[in-house]
Parts: sequence; C-alpha cells; structure tokens
Amino acid sequence: PAVYLAGRYLKTVRGMPQTKWFDPDTGQRIGCVSLAERVQDALAHLYDADDFKFISGGREDADVRMLGDGRPFVLEITNPKRPPP
Repeated sequence: PAVYLAGRYLKTVRGMPQTKWFDPDTGQRIGCVSLAERVQDALAHLYDADDFKFISGGREDADVRMLGDGRPFVLEITNPKRPPP
C-alpha cells in the first residue's frame, strides 16, 4: 500500500537541483542535496516507509528559484510502517 501527499514547494535558493542528478558517463552524483531529498528527509521519521517517490508538476534548472505560488508535487510513500499523522 502507499500513501500520497500533495503540496506545493518554494525553492528560494539557487544551486539546488530538484532531484538527484548523476553524470550519465560516470554515474557519479553531481551537486548537493536535492529538493526532493529534503522533502523526503523531513517526512521520513513520520512514516518509516520502504521508499519515497517525488513527483513534480514540472521541472526547473538547479540554478533557478521557484517563487510565487510554488510548484505542485506529490510524494508517494511506499509501505509506511506508521499511519499518516
């Protein structure tokens, strides 16, 4: 079973990728922690789930901000061990 959380995010700093970014030739990670990882890390202790999948309503480059009303997203939480708060 899965739990789905919907929301909107703001990205007020430049230089943060939306999702993990890897070099296709080497497989090495590029850049710092992603916005998706920050959202997942903030919620991980609440659900103790097997996996999280970040699904956004669009993309933006790592060097831009996302302001205004924010960008919509859904977080799929797979096999949560705890009920939603």
